[in-house]
Amino acid sequence: MLKIFTAESEKYGPVPPEKLYGSIFDAFCNYQYDGKISLKTFHSLNTSSTGQLASNPGLNKWIGEAPWELIIEYILRPTEAPLFEYSTALPEPKIVYRNLKVPLLIYNPIESSEGNDFEEDNKRLTQQHPKWHTHLVYENTGHEVKFQHPERFYKDLANFPDKIATK
Repeated sequence: MLKIFTAESEKYGPVPPEKLYGSIFDAFCNYQYDGKISLKTFHSLNTSSTGQLASNPGLNKWIGEAPWELIIEYILRPTEAPLFEYSTALPEPKIVYRNLKVPLLIYNPIESSEGNDFEEDNKRLTQQHPKWHTHLVYENTGHEVKFQHPERFYKDLANFPDKIATK
């Protein structure tokens, strides 16, 4: 089983580390693209736990992005994973979220070749918990939503607190 997971992970390459910047000027210089500034990324800069600037600091840790060896450990031993990663390693939404009492944002990538479509379960959860559940479908998208649709991913994540406030 470990060999299968390792072979699968090699398709994606290493998980990129969080980029840290010592100053706004350093970040500004690094976010230039064809002589233009990528404002969507530049505006996501905040102070990280190290005191340096980072784009959405701590997000990778929160969603369980880590070296592949650790991700594989989370898959094999989901109870040792951070809560978000645990929910993706053991996806039984109707069981895990049956007593939902906190806001929940579910990214639902749908790609027929992966065979892990939970859209119907997620629709039922939305009906069962309309106050707490936000269900976002990403058509023609594989498992790595964050990397395949980074602009939409971060926009949806940034808008989530506003959606909670209006429910």
